[in-house]
Amino acid sequence: MKGKDDPARVMLVEDDPDLCRAMARILREQGHEVSEVRDGKSCLNEALRFRPDLVLMDVVLPDGDGADICLTLKGIPELAGVHVLLISGVRISAHERAEAMQGGADGYLVKPVDAEELAARVEVALRRKRSEDMLRAQRDLLQKIIDAIPSPVFVKDRKGSYTHCNRAFEEYLGLDRDRIVGHTVFDVAPPELAQVYFQADRKLFENPGIQEYESRVRYADGSEHDVIFYKSTFEDLSGELSGIVGVILDITERKRAERELVLQRDRLENYLRVAGVAVVALDEEGRVTLVNPRGCQVLGLPEERILGRDWFEDFLPRRVREEVRGIFRRLMRGGEAEYAEGPVLTASGEERIISWHNAVIRDEQGRITGTLSSGEDITEMVRYRRELEELNRDLRAFASTLSHDLKSPLSNAYGWLATLRRLQGDELEGTAREALEAAESSLRSMDRLIEGMLSYVRVGREARDITRVDLAELLKDLVEEMRGAGELEGAEVRFTDGAGEVECDPLRLRQALRNLLSNASKFRHEGRPCVVEIGMEDTGQGRALFVRDNGTGIPAEELERLFQPLERGRDARDIPGHGLGLAIVKRAVESWGGKVWAKSEVGKGTTFHFLLPPGESG
Repeated sequence: MKGKDDPARVMLVEDDPDLCRAMARILREQGHEVSEVRDGKSCLNEALRFRPDLVLMDVVLPDGDGADICLTLKGIPELAGVHVLLISGVRISAHERAEAMQGGADGYLVKPVDAEELAARVEVALRRKRSEDMLRAQRDLLQKIIDAIPSPVFVKDRKGSYTHCNRAFEEYLGLDRDRIVGHTVFDVAPPELAQVYFQADRKLFENPGIQEYESRVRYADGSEHDVIFYKSTFEDLSGELSGIVGVILDITERKRAERELVLQRDRLENYLRVAGVAVVALDEEGRVTLVNPRGCQVLGLPEERILGRDWFEDFLPRRVREEVRGIFRRLMRGGEAEYAEGPVLTASGEERIISWHNAVIRDEQGRITGTLSSGEDITEMVRYRRELEELNRDLRAFASTLSHDLKSPLSNAYGWLATLRRLQGDELEGTAREALEAAESSLRSMDRLIEGMLSYVRVGREARDITRVDLAELLKDLVEEMRGAGELEGAEVRFTDGAGEVECDPLRLRQALRNLLSNASKFRHEGRPCVVEIGMEDTGQGRALFVRDNGTGIPAEELERLFQPLERGRDARDIPGHGLGLAIVKRAVESWGGKVWAKSEVGKGTTFHFLLPPGESG
């Protein structure tokens, strides 16, 4: 409270100089700062300069009525909060006092003014002024606070008229505050929405408290938004229901996210429903929290009889439970166990072999809360694999038998023919000599067939020996070896530049290239010298080794069965061979995970491509 230690600014507007000086002396003795003026015009100018807290103004001034000047004074925005006490020379009626108060006066004094009364009345007026200033400051602060709120905020009285709102509410309606305050919802909203809001307000007044409901509204800029209305009733100082305060929360993004979440959930459920693999989720305790239809089918149980059960105790054979639980624990600790293969126990007691792909589930803080696994039932594949292994064992046994049981009598036949040639060779003539030569030729052909079949059986089951070799050196040694054996007579072999070093199984690569070079030499074109080109080039399937000849070419209808065992083209009937060379090439290439293919044009030649083992460089 201002007093001697906290002075106020008081302006005296009095045309009687003696009275003005007397009152000014009293006020200064109270510690106030005083400004004196003698007429209404000077009052207005001085008030703008002095900015008084309180004005004491004579009702009758030389240039006007004090009450009118008071009204003018309070109409100036900079002076709207000033308090005015009118001073009258005569007592006035209650009616006149009421009119003056309605005109803006805050009180009355009657001349002559007693010093104690003046001091007391000024102190009361200043105390009231300070209270009003404090309320005004609090109101301004409250307005700034709600203006800082990004969501629209509004206040209504019992009649439904807006008494306050924030800037966001103005932007929402597209109206200035003076077009909102003092008006009802029917003045600012479309009729259909205004009726909805009015009915909601009426229900809230009938049942005071908190009200919440969702709606879809159109903002002033034309955009539509999903919102939640939060409203609450409030009471005045006497405890009477006074009005409603409300806030509008924009939940458009949340609703969009919810719709997207529902869409993703439905999409995920559809994926899980049609997935050809079993999907199982476990919580931290190893209990099933999710299983898809394929998982139910594998286990032979409906979903409700799987969810919530201990995966390890209820769905795994006893012998593997601890091992699989150990994998689960490593996953839960953040370890790696991405792939696993093992049995599950079905409702019928049958075991099915599942190949699992495992991943962990994390919460928003990154903490591991469970696992998610997709599993493919490979029971039949495992059975086929075992059958294939048995078949391979039989094939190896067959190869061993073939080597022993066929080559032994073949060697005996060679020996008897050699003995016959040594004893009777000079005496054999005509048909006898031709018969001996034909028998020797047939035995050699049989020997080559057996060796080819043994090579075909061996290729693909022997251990791979991937190493880095110089391709040019390998080709050079191979060509020299074949020329020495008379296999490339008259054929020119060219190496393209840049073949470089490659990673490969040298024995298998050498075997594949030998067969391709041998074929190129056999199926040469009679009208031109035989030329074979070998090198590396980029293809649509990666960087591959190629063997290109200019021979007779292969008809398109024969390319499909070109690599099948014992398959020979029509033009190959008069050329030595048994149709195993290209089959061995294919088996050798596929043994390292590669692929071989051929392109050919009849009369122009053939190009063979095959990919080297993964990691090749050229």
